[in-house]
Amino acid sequence: MQSGKKRMRQGKMLAIWTPVLAVLVALMIVVTVGMNMFPKPLDFYFGGGKMVLSKAEGTEDWEDDYYGEIASSEEKALYEQANALTEQIAGEGFVLLKNKDGALPLDQDVPGEKSVNAFGWSFTHPVYGGTGSGNVKTDTAVTPQKGLENAGFTVNETLIEAYTDWSKSNYYTNAVNTTTGSTTTALMSAFGRGERVSISCDERPTVIYGYGNWDIIEAPVSVIDMEQAEEYSDVAIVMIGR
Repeated sequence: MQSGKKRMRQGKMLAIWTPVLAVLVALMIVVTVGMNMFPKPLDFYFGGGKMVLSKAEGTEDWEDDYYGEIASSEEKALYEQANALTEQIAGEGFVLLKNKDGALPLDQDVPGEKSVNAFGWSFTHPVYGGTGSGNVKTDTAVTPQKGLENAGFTVNETLIEAYTDWSKSNYYTNAVNTTTGSTTTALMSAFGRGERVSISCDERPTVIYGYGNWDIIEAPVSVIDMEQAEEYSDVAIVMIGR
């Protein structure tokens, strides 16, 4: 008489393998995060190898200094055209969400509208971009103040000086190494771990934030001479940025 093994019931099989697979998935996640957090020790222990870049045959004389100085007149013309197109795209991309009582655009022919009070710490310390695909070149960036002045307006310099002076004497807490945007810094910043440093508000990055402190910095109202601002103009622009 032949006797065969009984097949394991599906419910019992699921009861056994479900926790096993869950543990394996959790372990894989932990290992992946750990490898991203400690790439240098792992490379040192296991050997990370060395990346060598070489030109393909027949391309030895090709120009590959994409970020070098613009030399020829043709390159300069293309660069200027690219900048003009970028400004056009940016201008067409702005969206006015609300314009109560037709407050905008400001009319320079109307007495009092040519002079502007600019409130908000971000007006003197704008954020031009972020990290990764949000990174931008800031050497040609136009500040909010310069943009208004280019349009023919005058900005209250007393307010500008007040925000600038406050920034130089006040600090905010941030994670170290915030300009690289590494996974280690991201996790440490997210969970409030790792070394923290005090950075002058005047030195906060305008681009490549990494994973540091994204809090909105704002100067207290006490640093502003409201009477002087009221005498300067009854037109005000408030800027909030992060």
